[in-house]
Amino acid sequence: MSLIALLANNLISTNVFAKTLPIGITLNMSGPNAQSSIDFKNGIEAFIHAENQSKRFNKYQIKLLAMDDIGQTNRALSNAKRLITSKNVLALLTTDISENVADLARLAGNNKTLLLSANHHQQPLNIKDHRYIGFLSQPYSEMFRSLNKTLKNSDTIYVSADNDYDFNAIEDAIRSISLKSVRKLTNQRIRAPKTQKNCTIVFANNVNTTANILAELTKQQNQCQMLILPVVEKTLLQKLLVEKYSDTNSHNLLFVSSVPLHRRNLPLIEEFIRDMKAYSPQAPYSHQALKGYLLAKIAIDSMFQSVNKVHTDSFIEIITLPFQLIDQVVGWVKDPNSNISKTTVVNSFSYLKRYDIGLDKTISVYKDRVLIKKTWLSKLDQQQLITNQIDNKDQN
Repeated sequence: MSLIALLANNLISTNVFAKTLPIGITLNMSGPNAQSSIDFKNGIEAFIHAENQSKRFNKYQIKLLAMDDIGQTNRALSNAKRLITSKNVLALLTTDISENVADLARLAGNNKTLLLSANHHQQPLNIKDHRYIGFLSQPYSEMFRSLNKTLKNSDTIYVSADNDYDFNAIEDAIRSISLKSVRKLTNQRIRAPKTQKNCTIVFANNVNTTANILAELTKQQNQCQMLILPVVEKTLLQKLLVEKYSDTNSHNLLFVSSVPLHRRNLPLIEEFIRDMKAYSPQAPYSHQALKGYLLAKIAIDSMFQSVNKVHTDSFIEIITLPFQLIDQVVGWVKDPNSNISKTTVVNSFSYLKRYDIGLDKTISVYKDRVLIKKTWLSKLDQQQLITNQIDNKDQN
């Protein structure tokens, strides 16, 4: 056997991975409204725990590096920079609000690191940065197109959002499909008794703010349809409403979900509940936890495919490669946290097509980088679907 063949054979049988393969996340673990972020982290940890138990990566372990940003944007960006440049994470996951995603995408793009976001950035990203990002859910423009029938009987649409960025994005999305009047939900409007029925109030606030507004609207006997967007953590909100605001009108309360937690018969949801129980029996099976679980699954499967490609392609052909390319492969094997490995993970993610993740339809990564092109609509205290899922056509 030639020296090159012996080298290839030894590389296959020895250290293909580092002892740990790091994934990073910066999130609000101790600031206001931290529970939503903690649920997101629990979902990530549940999948990592199951993955390490399966030993798919042999004796090497996936490790989550989590940093607390206490809900502060500057600290989140500082944490992300440290995770990417100092800790050399192979992927960064985020549940940050859409307004901050552009800065995270720029950081990931500059360092050739995969960034997976639970929230969609509402404005076009730099084409270079776009390659390194994936969005779990649709932008508001597509989401409201799927909700057109839900809004058709409303003459006026009020929007309640924590910041002007989200309000403007929602307003633009609604106006793109309708000529209806769109207004900001002010404190004055909340406290004014309303008997108007042909209206909808759209919520894009944090959980506690949304719950407080709903309670106040109930006191005023407001008859508007209430539409809760995915940015509001559905499971936490339902718990708050049941425990603290049990008199809240539920007949006109609709939840828009970007993940199908209510579809308990889907393989993905069965796996999610099983792995959450194994990781932490006390942790809630929330929508936010499912989002974290999904993004972790996609990131780690991309890591596995990139490593698997080295096994099946690079090493099989290594004896025919020029020495400088052999050096690149050997360098990747010695240091899987190098830019080569990060780029390979990004490429593996970008090439995902007809990927069976356990939903009722496979997912593919196209130019829009949206992973789940569906929305689900459900009522309070009901887990069944009340409208058909919206399935947008794949875009090349």
